[in-house]
Amino acid sequence: MTAANIDSLQYVKSGDLVPLELNFKMILRAFLAFYHHESHKKRGGINILDATAVQFKNFRNSEYDPTKEITPWGLASFKNEGLSNWNKLVKPSARDFKPFREANNWVDYKDTFMITLEAQTLLI
Repeated sequence: MTAANIDSLQYVKSGDLVPLELNFKMILRAFLAFYHHESHKKRGGINILDATAVQFKNFRNSEYDPTKEITPWGLASFKNEGLSNWNKLVKPSARDFKPFREANNWVDYKDTFMITLEAQTLLI
């Protein structure tokens, strides 16, 4: 569910479909933000039924900002504009990495490099 889905929710009132009232939309948006926040903290999807009302209220009263866009938990770590700009500007030179120019040890160096990236959570 997205914020747009919440904004388009309707219910039956006196036989007619009417938009959901703003206070209920705001509670649902806060709940969606809470789910993504907790999932991001745990580095994976959570079972929302395991969360308590106290946890949700603490999040809503202290950390939740209704003016900010809700970022899905899987994308939250990739929204760093400075890092993406730096990655676009930095172009490694083959002269700087002499071991990689030698084809004999390429597989060993690649494996070591990939393990390092995974250990530092830089691998996407």
